[in-house]
Amino acid sequence: MTHAHTWRTEFPDFPGADMPDMPRGFEDASWHNDAMPCFINLARRLAIWVDYADPDKREFGHGPRFFITKIDGEGQHTPDTDVDYSSDDWQLILSYVGA
Repeated sequence: MTHAHTWRTEFPDFPGADMPDMPRGFEDASWHNDAMPCFINLARRLAIWVDYADPDKREFGHGPRFFITKIDGEGQHTPDTDVDYSSDDWQLILSYVGA
């Protein structure tokens, strides 16, 4: 699945330095109406959400920087419901998704 939109087009103010390398199988599904950039893996029915490194700029205040949510087979997702896991530590996110 290829999306015409990317986190760079949908979130042009999001610093490139704040974006970690996504694990294999996760594709950019970012959309400007969402709270933050999002990457999905349809086969695993998971989404990874990435917020700003600076806690003062985060959508959810000083909450975690990374969120993992479940998605359906069509890739439908929401950043504020069905959070499976969240952390400020990218290595823990990678471990959670088995990367």
